[in-house]
Amino acid sequence: MLFSGDDGPGATEANAVFTGQRVDSNVFISGFRAAADPGFVRRRGIAAIVKMFADDPRYPGGAARLPGVRYLVLPSEDRPDYDIQPDAVRAVAFIRDAIARNELVLVHCHWGVSRSATAVLLHLMVHRRLPLALALDRLRVVRPIVNPNPGFMAFLRRADAALQRLRVGGEQPFVAPAPISAGHALALQRTALLSGVPPDVALGRYLGRSPLGAPLRECREGGL
Repeated sequence: MLFSGDDGPGATEANAVFTGQRVDSNVFISGFRAAADPGFVRRRGIAAIVKMFADDPRYPGGAARLPGVRYLVLPSEDRPDYDIQPDAVRAVAFIRDAIARNELVLVHCHWGVSRSATAVLLHLMVHRRLPLALALDRLRVVRPIVNPNPGFMAFLRRADAALQRLRVGGEQPFVAPAPISAGHALALQRTALLSGVPPDVALGRYLGRSPLGAPLRECREGGL
């Protein structure tokens, strides 16, 4: 289920760090002050948090850990040349685990604009089967300020291309840069057919199973 309105105050550039919105039935996105607010987390029933910057005590709540909440802390940096792929894949795997546990999960960075938005967009693409353009439109309905930096958008376009290729069977052309190789797409399609899961779910499992290992390196060599 995708949501079409804000959960609480809408996010603007002025209040981005203090606000958070529900994206779908399992996932929220916010700035870091909202994520460190026990009241915000408790009222929304959030049980797991993806924090997409290294602990930084210079910020209020910049190294926060709320009791009773599971955390994934990623040292993501909001730079176009930063390789966001390993962090985004780990975040999506963590979200998948939270969904399996029937938990609500919050994804945040400093402002809830670029790093966390990239991870949430990849979640919508893999788990909700949305193309990137629609995922971005839907996310901006609930949080209009989301704006992944150009390097992160390039990664998302490559991931979108790979998912499109899987959905059409690994052979059809499409307008997108640097898809994964046809061989890997066909291998994933066969895995999906044998396991009885949709191809995009197979890709999500493929990426999440070994986000830093050989399978991901092979995907990267193919362009993902």
